[in-house]
Parts: sequence; structure tokens; C-alpha cells
Amino acid sequence: MIVFGLGAALPATKRLAAVLNGPEGWICFHELNPSCMRYEGTPQPVRNTVQEFRAILAGGDRRYLTVDHTRPDAVARYEELLAAGPVSLLGDVAHYYLRYVDEIAEYAPEAHFVCVQIDREAAVAAWEWKAAVRRWPARVVADRIASWILRAPYYRTQNYWVRHDGSYWKPDPLWDKLFPDYPDAPVAEVVRRYWEEYYAEAERLAGELGPRFRRVALQELESEAGGTRLVEALTGEAVAPGVVE
Repeated sequence: MIVFGLGAALPATKRLAAVLNGPEGWICFHELNPSCMRYEGTPQPVRNTVQEFRAILAGGDRRYLTVDHTRPDAVARYEELLAAGPVSLLGDVAHYYLRYVDEIAEYAPEAHFVCVQIDREAAVAAWEWKAAVRRWPARVVADRIASWILRAPYYRTQNYWVRHDGSYWKPDPLWDKLFPDYPDAPVAEVVRRYWEEYYAEAERLAGELGPRFRRVALQELESEAGGTRLVEALTGEAVAPGVVE
């Protein structure tokens, strides 16, 4: 089985990846290869992932999986895959798959999708924390002085949803390309818009794809029982207690 997971903020996607790593023979990554992705319009990396998942599930050489080796979590999961016994499910969970679901669904009829709904304000808080530029106290003074001397910006945050020149928000070449481009606005404001549009699109996909596209609330996945129900829904089989933590 191939599964792609989605969610509008990291607490949702990370929890889903953890649940999908519970059963024996299941390997699910979290943000397998973001370096090659964009918010939309770059389908080839996704097709490559599908092809590589298919080959591994058919018994192929597991080394031939494209992984972003700058990401420790992805590398750790890759090492688990290499050492694992028989594998019956491969998946990846990331917010940036949303605009590729239609293409994946057509290209890989065997693929399933799970979208985790997180509360809007929880998503805002999570992204504000992720985007903030944090410094050690001593570094605050040093950076302020350097900013004054060099006439360079003193960055307090990033804003992945606004295309900018770096004069106020800190640029991030990895994350800036993974989100839609909104008019200039504070992080909290653009995240709320992103959240609304994200789950509106998820609702459309659920209506079109039916049981292949499952929606689940983060609150449900946070319990062992909720995670177990999702695993059982994907497999169609009962799951022993303790498989999902």
C-alpha cells in the first residue's frame, strides 16, 4: 500500500506519520524530500516517489529511494527501511502534497490519502513558532549591533506565504517555495487564509476521491484508539492493542 498524508501544520503531519509507523511492516516518512518540491507545478518528484515506493513494495532494492539527506528524521526513517523485514506499506506525510493529490490519484490508482484537520488557531501558533527567528540572549545584542553597523535587517521572523525581498522577513530558500503566495500581511493573518483554503481543497478532494481520501481530526489521532481506528480503516483488518502509541 502507498499512502500520502497531508495536514495544514506540523503537529498534524508529524502525528499522522507517527501513527502510520506503528504497525509492523509499515514505513512512513515525514517530509521525505522537500528540497525537490514546490507548492505546485513540479509533479516529477512526486511521480519519482511513487515509482520508487512501487519498486520497493515489489521487492526491489531499498537503497534506490530518493531521500533528502540533510534532514535527520528522513535519514533515520531511511535507515529503518533498509534494516526492516518485509514492508507492506510505504508513505510520506507533508503539507505540500495538497496540490498534487489529483495527479497522484490518477497516476497511482493504488495510492490512498489521509488528511489531518488541525484547529485553525493551533495551526497559527505552530507556524508562528516555526517561522520565528530565535536567538540565544547574548546573540540578540550581537546581531542588533551587526545589523546597525552593516545596515542589514534584524530578522525576527520568516513569512513563507509572502514573496518578499528580505528587507523585513528572513528568506528561507527551502520553505518559501512550499506555500502559496499571498499579499503582504503578518504571519498569523496569512496562516488563517492558508488554513481556510487548505481544508476547502481537502473537502473537494474527499468528495471526488471518496474512500481513497480520508479526513481525520488531530484530536482523534492523539489517542491510541483513534490511531488504531485509522490503521484498521486503511487495512480493513482488526489491529492488536499497542500497535499504535
